[in-house]
Amino acid sequence: MTYGLGVDLGTTWTAAAVARGDAVEILRLGGRRPEIPSVIFLPESGPVLVGEPAVRRGEVQPGRLAREFKRRVGDPVPLLVGGSPYPAHALLARQLEHVLTVATAAEQGPPTSVVLTCPANWGPYKRDLLEQAARLADAPEVVLRSEPEAAAISYAAGEHMADGDVVAVYDLGGGTFDAAVLRRTATGFDLLGTPEGIEQLGGADFDEAVFDHVARMLPAERLKAFADAVVAIAMTLLILPLMESVGDAAARDLSTLEWLNENAGLLLSFALSFVLIANFWLTHHRLFTGIHRVTNGLLWLTIAWMFTIVWLPIPTGLVGQLPVDPAQYVLYIGTLALTSFTMFLSRLYVLRHPALHDIDEARLRSGLIADLITIGLFLVALAITLLFPAISYWAMFVLLLTAPLHRLLGRRR
Repeated sequence: MTYGLGVDLGTTWTAAAVARGDAVEILRLGGRRPEIPSVIFLPESGPVLVGEPAVRRGEVQPGRLAREFKRRVGDPVPLLVGGSPYPAHALLARQLEHVLTVATAAEQGPPTSVVLTCPANWGPYKRDLLEQAARLADAPEVVLRSEPEAAAISYAAGEHMADGDVVAVYDLGGGTFDAAVLRRTATGFDLLGTPEGIEQLGGADFDEAVFDHVARMLPAERLKAFADAVVAIAMTLLILPLMESVGDAAARDLSTLEWLNENAGLLLSFALSFVLIANFWLTHHRLFTGIHRVTNGLLWLTIAWMFTIVWLPIPTGLVGQLPVDPAQYVLYIGTLALTSFTMFLSRLYVLRHPALHDIDEARLRSGLIADLITIGLFLVALAITLLFPAISYWAMFVLLLTAPLHRLLGRRR
């Protein structure tokens, strides 16, 4: 059966719908949700990736990732991705080509027509570039509709509107802002007056503005105090399972020795995690003592570090309350390694941004070596537990080698 395809190539997200007669249904483009990120990964060799796979690959090779390129449509200066120039409309063509491929596979054939949306204030030049993108993507007959018009049509599908009714559309997207007034007609909608919009104003700009504001208003001392509070919360969460076990023991009329014997694993995991979190906190605290300004990058790295700290009580609870298995080793020791890795990245960022701190470079480099040693020993401990399960968490004693190895490598330098 023939069908039409409607596509919204948004600045930050791309969505599509399939129409057969009067029936319209959303086309699922992504694995987790119907829409996909408007992101393209251009590898040195191999197929171009779009959406979620592109985001994942872009984490490893960010220089080959293109995003928010819709904003650059009409710009004579091409985008530089992976060292090669790309016009913005050529990237839109790749994006549309992916949507067409998904639709063809899902509907067992290509669409007979395609409707593309665009900002209301796009003039003939940009609309022509969008049509060129459709041709580059081998799309069938294409009709362009303004985004406010598409929004009005969607609204009218769920609300009764008589001919002559007027609707105002306020369209704040990921990268553009449009405002338009439309009148309902027998065949659709007519724009009243001239639609207005701001091309460089959208959700992405709000995110950046809020983040910049937080970074400016959050000096290093405040961020350090916030990180201290997060660590305190994590340490409190560690003790909760033990507090619950005390109440349970009282209800069952257990003696103190019986409680200690029954919760030996929980007590051991609590003590181990408490010591490790305290050590992580001291390391982070010492680093921030010499930092006097915070940037977006350092803020995000600190948030990542805090996430691993807050997550640690969960694998700690697994260690103390569930039978040991490989997944538990990976969750617990892997979290510890990840915490050390985020600390390493934070220290490396500080080293590469000397304007943020007054810390001696030799001290920072020494700390980086200690971080790498710690990460390596955590991974060694994880490998031992997986290869020799009988050793279990006793493998964590390899961390006692941290200081000797640090001194050894320090002497060689």
